[in-house]
Amino acid sequence: MKFSAFGIIAAVAAYDEKVQIDLYYESQCPACRDQVTRNFKTAMNTPGFLDMADVRLHPYGNARETLKSDNTWAFSCQHGEAECQYNYMETCALNYQTNWLQTFNFIACVEGQDYSTNYDSVAQTCAAQNNITDVNSIQTCMRSTMGNTLEHKVALQTDALVPSHRYVPWLVANGQHTDAIQNDVGSNLLSYVCRNYKGTKRAEACSQAFPVADVSKDMLNVCYKDGDFPKVGEFLY
Repeated sequence: MKFSAFGIIAAVAAYDEKVQIDLYYESQCPACRDQVTRNFKTAMNTPGFLDMADVRLHPYGNARETLKSDNTWAFSCQHGEAECQYNYMETCALNYQTNWLQTFNFIACVEGQDYSTNYDSVAQTCAAQNNITDVNSIQTCMRSTMGNTLEHKVALQTDALVPSHRYVPWLVANGQHTDAIQNDVGSNLLSYVCRNYKGTKRAEACSQAFPVADVSKDMLNVCYKDGDFPKVGEFLY
């Protein structure tokens, strides 16, 4: 039996495919904040984790959008004006990222301070802590039509989910969302990736014994899509 070099390379590449993780969230939902600043932060900063996983963030959540007469978008956010602003900030940070771990840690820092409405101060503080040198571009973006367009793209990604999200954080692994995946990823992202990564670049941290989660039960706090919400048009960004 003969094997082509291309076939061998393709097989190795498929074997080393990373676990794909998507987090759909909104900046001021307490349950989303907890995922970013604790579960995801622990995993993302574990040596070797990013060799096993591709993590994508989608900061929009349960927001709503309407098209305005000038062809920009008006956003109404579940937790009010500040949430819209921080969604913008994080979306713009993702757009300008050149180092994924630095950008993630910037966002985690923002999530830990987003009770403040001094957006510039939060951006500058978190940028300094995480060696983000182009913070002025992020601040300009979040107040511009560029930021508006970028947030609209995140809205489209969120609205295209199948099944449609019913709450946030909404966790997707390798393109799938189930109650079991939600609970498993949400309870311990590092453990989930260690158990599901089939490649050769397994992180040393995967050798530890992880607590066993009962993924058959609803374990995670969430912000429901049909929960408390401002009147349409009350918070427009």
